[in-house]
Amino acid sequence: QLNRTGSHTTELPDALSRMDVTFKQNIVNAASAVVFVTVGFLVPWMIFRFISGSSAPFAQFTRKGVATAVGAGMTIYLILVIYSQSNGTLLSAGSLFNWHPICMMCGTALTYPAAFDAVTMRFASKSPSERQFLVAAHAGLQLVAAFTLALGFAAIYLNKPPGKHFLSLHSLVGLAALGCGALNVASGSLKSFNGGLAWPRLLWSDKNHRFIGKLSFALLVVATALGLYNKVMVLPSGWGGPVASPTTEWLSPGGTWSYGVLGHAGVYGMLGALAVVAFFALGGPSADRLPSAKVKV
Repeated sequence: QLNRTGSHTTELPDALSRMDVTFKQNIVNAASAVVFVTVGFLVPWMIFRFISGSSAPFAQFTRKGVATAVGAGMTIYLILVIYSQSNGTLLSAGSLFNWHPICMMCGTALTYPAAFDAVTMRFASKSPSERQFLVAAHAGLQLVAAFTLALGFAAIYLNKPPGKHFLSLHSLVGLAALGCGALNVASGSLKSFNGGLAWPRLLWSDKNHRFIGKLSFALLVVATALGLYNKVMVLPSGWGGPVASPTTEWLSPGGTWSYGVLGHAGVYGMLGALAVVAFFALGGPSADRLPSAKVKV
């Protein structure tokens, strides 16, 4: 494009650049808001449940409650470490990438187990209205998790140049996890609303919904572990190129952003905590269920 003097103008590229920065800043603003609100709500809630002397189900610390508490610690630790190294720029558009691990950790280790915890607590309740409230809380937390994970996905997608997406094992497993999660949210919503806009039916049971939910969480845990441990490139030459064959290097730690920020001890500590979250969150609800409970999950 030429201006009146016949020279090339930079107005259009500058405008596009400003739009790009603004869009990235909006992603950072949304990510920081949802993460801080989620942590700010769930941490006091878990403390209340831990010290509460009230009757079941809220005072009953289930396996999923343990997973949620550990996940809260992981999320807060990650935020503090990243903030300490961000030189006060964590909330700027230039720190967009940092919100990928923060959002993914919050959605995977904190919000997902909290949603599992809410639906498990209903086993300890004999009140239909209380059970409906807990199922509604489960659905709400699943939606928050989906939104948080979507923001984390946007943060990493916008941070990479074209042609560099979905080349690592970490990214491919993460994409599968997000797909399963989206499918589960959609199927649960359809079943609750009976395919229409009627008042939602909350007390229902579906083995497929439960299986896909656990599968999406398990895949999220694996993707998180891969992002922490090492960088395995499945498509080193990009899409259309050959698929890399597994080698012993795939088992070697290092080469990730996590190692640079958390260090060796920090990465292994987070991997151990993640294993605890997965163990307690994926455990069956049988031990949490009261004999008198008639509602199945």
